[in-house]
Amino acid sequence: NPRNFEMGVKLVDACSYNSSVWVFVSGLTNQAFDVTVTDTFTGRQRFYTNPLGTYPRTTGATDSSSGFPCN
Repeated sequence: NPRNFEMGVKLVDACSYNSSVWVFVSGLTNQAFDVTVTDTFTGRQRFYTNPLGTYPRTTGATDSSSGFPCN
């Protein structure tokens, strides 16, 4: 239902593990979404999207090229 949209965005500080901040994004709906995650220190952005009518898979960006490098 478009009025009951749910999704999760989680950032994990993994700087001591692999020098990156991990990003996880998933929706609990088949509604369309576009998400922009911005590193407010560097201005770097990552974009995540899901088309209408499709149940999303959880996206896990767990290195500095797909997530964010540590500052």
